[in-house]
Amino acid sequence: MWEYVIGGATIFGAIVGLFSVYNGGASRKVIIEEERRMQEILKKLSDQHSAMIDVIRSIQPRAT
Repeated sequence: MWEYVIGGATIFGAIVGLFSVYNGGASRKVIIEEERRMQEILKKLSDQHSAMIDVIRSIQPRAT
């Protein structure tokens, strides 16, 4: 009887182990893609911020 229990636990462990390896790889891909998107968004925001600063400086009266 213990052979069935140990065999079942071994198969269950193998399935869980293989799934965790697959899931880890898939999660890593998602995280890398999200990081790339975030970098693009931050670059756009930085560019817009710089443009806004330039506009504000151009319309401010100059102190003489």
